Amino acid sequence: MDLAKAAAGIVVAHEEFSALLHTLREGRRLFSNFRKALSFYLGAKSALLLLFLLAPLPLSPLQIILLELFMDIGASTTFTLEPADGDLMLLPPRHPSLPFFDSELLQGTFAGGASLLLVVLLSGGGPGGQGGREGGREDAALYRQSLYFYGWLLGHVILALHLRSLTQPLLVKGLFSNPAFLVWGGAVLLLILLLALLPSLGQALGLVCLPWQEWLRLSLLAFIGTGWMEGWKLGRWYGWGGSHAKEAAIMMRRRKEREGREGSNRAAVVREGAARIVAAEVRGMTVATEKDRLLG
Repeated sequence: MDLAKAAAGIVVAHEEFSALLHTLREGRRLFSNFRKALSFYLGAKSALLLLFLLAPLPLSPLQIILLELFMDIGASTTFTLEPADGDLMLLPPRHPSLPFFDSELLQGTFAGGASLLLVVLLSGGGPGGQGGREGGREDAALYRQSLYFYGWLLGHVILALHLRSLTQPLLVKGLFSNPAFLVWGGAVLLLILLLALLPSLGQALGLVCLPWQEWLRLSLLAFIGTGWMEGWKLGRWYGWGGSHAKEAAIMMRRRKEREGREGSNRAAVVREGAARIVAAEVRGMTVATEKDRLLG
């Protein structure tokens, strides 16, 4: 037995073969989530490096540390707990010889990184970093850094929202299907609120208060600059030669029907076993009674 387990590629410890389907689904979910997380990380890190090449001193070291904390902790938790996409089991088995960095992963990384970089650059006023208000040079630099900081803070969490699925639209998957992302987004909003209510905290981080017009502009840039991904996913899911939505709905219905049949079968087996036990006990009591009658 031990030798067979050592030689096998997969060991099914459960007595029901239906557990194999759940195992494959969970393995696909983890593999898919790892690719999403990697696409987000590589895109965000590339955008941060390019930002320093295209803009003069966009962020201070302390601001970078704070953004990295939000990005690393929030993204690692969110993508680990991300539920499986609806079309995950519709995909054919992945051949082991295929490269890990395939075209889909590279396209997602490039699209995410380019979108985030564009959002942050436009937040600060363009590649030259001309955003800012009138005043002294130091005040203008702090104002510009604040625009870059808040643009990145909003842009990176909204980008992660869209990268929660590379194929399934958020309207189908559900905006609230991942509690970890809700905590991440709530933490970002809480930080923004604290910086707005406590100017001394913002000053310690080298940030200044922004007027509501700037907040409106930054929010629109973050949503529009990365929201085109949802348009592409919606078109692929419902339109462009895709029966993805229909196939996913059929698979989900079949899965529920199969789980219902499995539950009915288990109940039937339990009832049949209980009936056999009762019948055996009745037969045993009958035999004992007849034996006592004959011997008596």
